[in-house]
Amino acid sequence: LMPSRYGNQQQKTTIIDEVTRPSNTEPAKEGEEPKSTLLIMIKDQYANYVIQKVIDLADRRQLDNIMIELRAHLVQVKRCTYGKHILARMEKATGQKV
Repeated sequence: LMPSRYGNQQQKTTIIDEVTRPSNTEPAKEGEEPKSTLLIMIKDQYANYVIQKVIDLADRRQLDNIMIELRAHLVQVKRCTYGKHILARMEKATGQKV
């Protein structure tokens, strides 16, 4: 087996797990910064592309974690400029409405 040019499967899994780990699922209070790594990345003009790629590479467990996080912060995600892209990608990957 030829190693991947961008890391082996274990390294990819570790990174994806770090990004998709559920945070405190309570939404941030008004004026408070979100505690969700996923939400912070979704709001970033460049990091949202990373999240889209993560969704493409994630296994079922990781997709479930992303879904939990998205549902917990759905209002914020929908308000975000790039949130619609993430939601569409998740719906395509899972076949479920977020």
